[in-house]
Amino acid sequence: LEQVMTTSKPEHLPSLMTKNMDVLVNMPVNSTFITNLLDEAEQSGGEELQQNVMMTIEFMLSFVEEFVNQTKTIDDTNKHLLGRIFREMTNKESGEEQLDELLEKEKDNFTPSFLRHLENECERISNAPKITRESTRLIETLRVIQTRVLEELGSDLGEGALILGQLMGYDDDNERMAVLEAGLTVRGVGFAQDMLDLTEEALEGFQKLEVDPELVKRVKQLDTRIRDFIEENNILQ
Repeated sequence: LEQVMTTSKPEHLPSLMTKNMDVLVNMPVNSTFITNLLDEAEQSGGEELQQNVMMTIEFMLSFVEEFVNQTKTIDDTNKHLLGRIFREMTNKESGEEQLDELLEKEKDNFTPSFLRHLENECERISNAPKITRESTRLIETLRVIQTRVLEELGSDLGEGALILGQLMGYDDDNERMAVLEAGLTVRGVGFAQDMLDLTEEALEGFQKLEVDPELVKRVKQLDTRIRDFIEENNILQ
């Protein structure tokens, strides 16, 4: 609440709110909670502070409501898109050309959110208490879809640029760094150097623009880990 009230750059509020969404969603927001906040504000800063707190609470509640609604909409959209691709891939009457056409048509919808949804579906089925022959086939199909989607995304991008874009879509720091670590381990120093060129270019560009601090932080984290990886492997060699 205090961070939202005291920020000097309103354009950074969405990033601040999104970063703390877990806390906001689980806040015990009720009439008693709000009344206590307003009473404390009035006692410490008078009616003006109380009004500012009230306006901030209203903004936060509105933002959280909109965030939850948009998340549900995005989730429904991702499920629908994956379902369409799955049906096309498993339709015996459809050929490879029809699948290629669908993937090309939906390319703009292959967002980081959709990629996470696809990965989460694979993990959900893989972690089921009982793995059946049907679930194994389902996982195999989903992995093929995942590969085809990445190929489509990478058709007009370098691999490093594609991976960097995907990494920036992960909001959780640990999740983002784990995916980076896996990529570096599998692809090696050459790939790491390509990635480093991209992060350096991005950070240099940020210096000329007013960029969301959260975005800068994410790129710096990736840049630091990539440099460490290159240095560690050069020492081993």
